[in-house]
Amino acid sequence: MKARLIVLVLLAMCLLISGCGSHRQVQNEGISSTKVASFAPSTSLEADVYIDGTMSMAGYVNYASGTIFSDSVKGIERSIQETWKDEKVNFIKFGDSFTPLSRDGLLQANQADFYSEKDTSLQNVVAQSDDKKLNVIITDLFQTNQDIDSLMNALKDKCFAQNHALAVIGIRSQFQGKVYDVGKSQSSFEYATNGDPSSYRPFYLMVYGNENDVRAFTESFVKNLPKDVQHKESLLAANMAANVSLSNESASKGEKRDKNIAQLAEISNLSVEDGVVQYRLKLDEKASKANISLVGNKVIGDLPQAFAVKMDKVEKTVSENGEQKAHSGIRGWLDKIFHRNKNNEPVSFQEIKADNFVTGEGDEVSIDGENVNADFSIKVNPASIKKEAGTYHVQLSLLPDKPMYLDSNAKTFADWNFEDNQASAGVESLTQSGNKTLNISTFIRQLSSLNYELNKPGFHNLSIYFDAQ
Repeated sequence: MKARLIVLVLLAMCLLISGCGSHRQVQNEGISSTKVASFAPSTSLEADVYIDGTMSMAGYVNYASGTIFSDSVKGIERSIQETWKDEKVNFIKFGDSFTPLSRDGLLQANQADFYSEKDTSLQNVVAQSDDKKLNVIITDLFQTNQDIDSLMNALKDKCFAQNHALAVIGIRSQFQGKVYDVGKSQSSFEYATNGDPSSYRPFYLMVYGNENDVRAFTESFVKNLPKDVQHKESLLAANMAANVSLSNESASKGEKRDKNIAQLAEISNLSVEDGVVQYRLKLDEKASKANISLVGNKVIGDLPQAFAVKMDKVEKTVSENGEQKAHSGIRGWLDKIFHRNKNNEPVSFQEIKADNFVTGEGDEVSIDGENVNADFSIKVNPASIKKEAGTYHVQLSLLPDKPMYLDSNAKTFADWNFEDNQASAGVESLTQSGNKTLNISTFIRQLSSLNYELNKPGFHNLSIYFDAQ
């Protein structure tokens, strides 16, 4: 009798669990308010590659043997073909005019007499480029009668105003020839590298277009460079990293305790999304806080070392009939096992006004290769939501201030930079700067300013959920 009773109990439990498991498919398995951003490149790509055909570029190919410059030009097409199966690459020589290059014409780019043009007006190249394509400009960034305002306006229209990205890839190569158009006096000087790679002269790839495509091309191109090639990169885009996720961090040992601020308790029953953090918010507390760690990848270049939390929106769950929906936080043990919300009626989010609900900042940023880790803290004010119980979703961004952002990008090329006062110091002084580029840091700073104003660079679409009780 006892054995039969045990069998019946076990059978009932199996049916109960089985029923819950099958019913789980139609119940709400966890709320979700955000769409995960995709950083995949376009399925197909057309690229226009513009080669600076002016006289100052001849020195990069004026060698008996091959040069890093020549190999890099070939590497552009190879990188595109490796990344996109459906691709088309057009090569155009620019200078006094624009000349589409055939395969035979492209081979001539290895000869010094290919570089006979005089006008390096990059603003004209950008202005006539197609913003629906990936654009690559190969140049030494020394312009004739440089009109920097016109260039910035052209890049604003063709790149940053389209929410597109621009990568500057700097590479040092062998060089033997004349450098033209240096500084306001348009000076020129002879320069020849030697066996020491530190004497090599920089040239640049300016790559702009769809952010995901610019990021993918830059990664592929840099990966294909030989290990001994000197190179630097800066990416100017809305996103400082891709595939960003958050995780809760316990309070650090040295952190000062504030008796007026409670530590938020991490929970896991609100959302099934990856890379979000979830907390129980006690409404009777005056304020609460948490420490959060951000990780991301596909970082290109340097990053600022401090960020402020910007709250983009606050949402609260509502029921199917549109009424505000409170979440009690009380869940049965089977709900916990199957990660189900107790109330199974359909829910959605409605944006609400809640100024200063979440504030915060962080100043611990570390980069390891292409990966980034940034720690920050948040403070939560229940009064901002009128201490109303419910489930809340906060979407936020981590943003640097403008001076710090500009400085972080400008420093990337700092040791390749020389200034106007050095350019006017005479030919002998100029020859000491043949391995550098005039005002490259200023140029990057100006590009960064455009990107900051139009695209608000940072870490975006970060999600935090609160079970407010």
